[in-house]
Amino acid sequence: MNPHYFEVTSDLPEEIEMIVMELGKDYEVSRPRLGENFLTSSSLSLPLMHGTRIIVQFQYNGEINLSPSFIDDESMERDYHWVETINDANPIFNQRIQEGQRPNYKFVADYRQLPQVFPSLQKAIKAGERFRTLDVCDVINTVGLEDIVRKVEHKSLIKTLANIYDLISKATSGEEHEEMKTEKNLSFLVKEYLNTGKFSGDCKSVSIFTAGLAIGAGLHARVLVGAIFEAEDYGETISRYKFLIDKNYARLEECKRLNAPAVMIKYIIKCITNLEKELKDLKPGTTTERSGGHNWTEVYVPLENRRDTWFVVDPAFGTFGKYPTGKHQYVAICTMPEFLDQSVKSITLKVDYKK
Repeated sequence: MNPHYFEVTSDLPEEIEMIVMELGKDYEVSRPRLGENFLTSSSLSLPLMHGTRIIVQFQYNGEINLSPSFIDDESMERDYHWVETINDANPIFNQRIQEGQRPNYKFVADYRQLPQVFPSLQKAIKAGERFRTLDVCDVINTVGLEDIVRKVEHKSLIKTLANIYDLISKATSGEEHEEMKTEKNLSFLVKEYLNTGKFSGDCKSVSIFTAGLAIGAGLHARVLVGAIFEAEDYGETISRYKFLIDKNYARLEECKRLNAPAVMIKYIIKCITNLEKELKDLKPGTTTERSGGHNWTEVYVPLENRRDTWFVVDPAFGTFGKYPTGKHQYVAICTMPEFLDQSVKSITLKVDYKK
């Protein structure tokens, strides 16, 4: 799977520019821009795997003026938009872009092979101090988190991470909660866990709670946003389509029984028609890919000889340590920084993977 470049205009979401990128090749793309009534944003989708070093290089062809961030609350200090789009939660663009420069930038994300012997917890905490502080979960203001952290802390880093993984796996209820209004509501999750031994929500809740425990233990952790792609053989794809068709027929009968609006019935019939056509067009022996949006957690791990790597802790999908290869593929979505409509006309962009 290759990296992809996406560009979307806010007022025309159906108009998406997509480039499938060859590794090591330069691409000139239009830069994200702000207009009076629209915002054009662009992102990179990057497949993640251990044993690689991801290198993204780009040059902004023109003078940079940073965009003010979109903050409406007057009590909050206005800052530049890179705060939202370039930070340690973003697996690539984690350096500050300076205003008024014509830079060539090189960003690197290391996913080295995991070691046989892991450092101690204290060594990992010390090594993570070189990163600027990024409290993705509001750990500082979360009451009761320290009590949970004490359950998972161990002098061994790998044991601490395993304890976090096990605690989250056992405590996940998988249920949504109407009070869970934001994916970053760690305080709500902690309170719910302390009261019931469980917590609600989907992968967003799981990743925030996981990162919160890691950060609470003093480690450097980040939450990634992206998708997981799954390769399906012909038989699996046939079974999935038949399941979806049967499910929609059941929905159709239920809507008719309840005298649902005609527009809803028409929509379900259209879904069934499209699914049946796609099923009919499937050719034996073909392999297809399906994907679903996903959030997960990475923890920074220092290695020998001043090297480092990222360690996956994803109880929601059952991944611990390194990224899977083969049938499943994690893909991170990395948002490009946004700028005022000044003299930056285009971006020369290159992505490469090194062993």
